[in-house]
Amino acid sequence: MKYMKRSLALLLAVVLTAVLLAGCGGNKSMTLRVCLQGVPATLDPAMVSSETESILVGHLYENLMKLSWTAESGLQAVAGVAKSYDTQENLDGTQTYTFQLRSNAQWSDGQKVTAADFVYAWRRLVDPATDSPNAQLLDMVVGYDKARKGDLEALQVTAVDDATLSVTLAGPCAHFITAICTAPATMPVRQDAAAEENWSMSSSTLKANGPYSQVSEWKSDALTAVVQKDYYDAKRLGPVGLQFLFAENASVAEQLYQEGQADFVLGTAEGTVDPLPRMSILALNQMSQVLASQQLRQAMDLVIDRTALAKLAEVPVLPAEGLIPYGVRSTAGTPFRSEKTNLLVVDEEEYEHRCQQAKELLRQAGAIPSNLSLVYEAGSGREALVTYLRDTWQQKLGLTVALQPVTGQQKMEILNSGEYTMALVEAVGRYNDSTALLNCFASGVAGNWANYHNSAYDMLLRVAEASHSAEARDAYLVDAERLLLEDAYVMPLWGEAQNRQLADGLTGVFSDGVGTYYFTAVRRAQ
Repeated sequence: MKYMKRSLALLLAVVLTAVLLAGCGGNKSMTLRVCLQGVPATLDPAMVSSETESILVGHLYENLMKLSWTAESGLQAVAGVAKSYDTQENLDGTQTYTFQLRSNAQWSDGQKVTAADFVYAWRRLVDPATDSPNAQLLDMVVGYDKARKGDLEALQVTAVDDATLSVTLAGPCAHFITAICTAPATMPVRQDAAAEENWSMSSSTLKANGPYSQVSEWKSDALTAVVQKDYYDAKRLGPVGLQFLFAENASVAEQLYQEGQADFVLGTAEGTVDPLPRMSILALNQMSQVLASQQLRQAMDLVIDRTALAKLAEVPVLPAEGLIPYGVRSTAGTPFRSEKTNLLVVDEEEYEHRCQQAKELLRQAGAIPSNLSLVYEAGSGREALVTYLRDTWQQKLGLTVALQPVTGQQKMEILNSGEYTMALVEAVGRYNDSTALLNCFASGVAGNWANYHNSAYDMLLRVAEASHSAEARDAYLVDAERLLLEDAYVMPLWGEAQNRQLADGLTGVFSDGVGTYYFTAVRRAQ
């Protein structure tokens, strides 16, 4: 009788444990529900342009390297499809990376991933016929300029054999491994799959190679992906499946999360704030003589209360403390931006003191220009922001600035013509390194809407990129940012941010710092 009671008690304990595990999901059976805003327009790596698309591609595919995060080491690039790589410095100053691919890396249909898949994908990415918004990611590869003109064979990406990929760079590139070889846009693509029309938007034609490359369900408002059969690193994964829910707006996303229908939500009004490398910039046209006085430009910059300005924005933003926002890594892997390296004061208590400094600079500048104008895109939610700037310059400095609202197309035409004094523009970093933003203002670069030219600034960027020392490279880049902001042709105003929420009891979500979040390591907290 006692034996029977013990047996029943043991059976009851087992059943209760099973019920509890089923209720909480358990790491071994958890399908994480991820709510994102907007339905993806494409899952073609070359064409991704939204956070939703990048997040999906980041889990459906796997690159040469993949991102990993630990509390001890932070964000790191670790072996992905490439199990190892080595580098060689060539006599002509170029640098060759040789990647050895895993023998057990597979596509979702079981076919082996080969070096030729990367060659095809990278040449396709820069092919002008593809018209990818991400082509510039490979501008450090030898032959990039020729490839962008149609000579794809010039791009120095070569399959030595099925398991060996060779890539030759024009020179040292500190972010090549960490940011380029992990990016959603540079994922491998199967040539036979890409031959199908709209191939990436159907489970029957989509061929992917990532940890969650098996699409088990795909509806208009949701996509469920499960761990690829025989994925080489399956034991390290957290969820066995990811269900991506596509909300049409932030309110719907918030509601799904509050009702317990989503475990992770992005882009809501509350939650953990993550900065993005998208900086709204006031570009002062260096080609215009109206703003030739550095003292005048610095005075205009000093009276901008960036904290007050950020409060007027209709989307989550953070006041700019430099061109480079928080979240961007240094070469050494630490945050580039810190309290020690902040270049713009956002402390409201010091605002009146800055205004006094500005008035002295304006006195030194001499004559006050009367024909200042500010171009901005109408209907973009910027009216309150540009009105604040106009009124501030009038009240604090006596400057009269005419606001010039235009359409998006008109704005681009005006910027390309160079016939303007000031414009509200956006600088976007497409990879997690300070050069993604700093290079936007190198002489002659497309998109340098300030038409900024400073040979010392250009030299700092070149010397930084040629440096073999992480410490030296970071020091040069810090100096370059300081010089750029002291010249005051480029005035960072605010950086975009987004909120995220993760259900209680879960941990392990991390981001690449440019808007792509990863859920491969999500676990239930112990």
